[in-house]
Amino acid sequence: VRTLQHQLASCEAHAETNPGAKFIVVGSGGSNQILATTVHGLRTFGLRPQAIWLQEDAPDMDNTLNMLSTLSFPTAYIPWSQPVAMLRALLGALFGAGSIDKVVNLGGNSVNGVLGQMAGALELAEQ
Repeated sequence: VRTLQHQLASCEAHAETNPGAKFIVVGSGGSNQILATTVHGLRTFGLRPQAIWLQEDAPDMDNTLNMLSTLSFPTAYIPWSQPVAMLRALLGALFGAGSIDKVVNLGGNSVNGVLGQMAGALELAEQ
């Protein structure tokens, strides 16, 4: 949650200067990252997430519930069966001339994610 908190804060700042931007979040079929970004991005910050599921996940209850939960929100998505659309969305957001879309960092292994982990560690140290 700490990593997502900082990632969403950077998305919120991007949205303030780029109204209408889509926020592309990438993961596998039952990705916690996609679900959490969709839920908190839409409800808390009013962001427009777009899920890209890179590959199918193992067919277990947790993954299935995550994917169905993501599909229950009014957001765009691109499944693993559409690789050309995936590449178009990702490359357009990363390198497209004049694109205001943003790719959300993958997982917590990013500058924003590590800042969130450090904030959590400092909070624990204060207790």
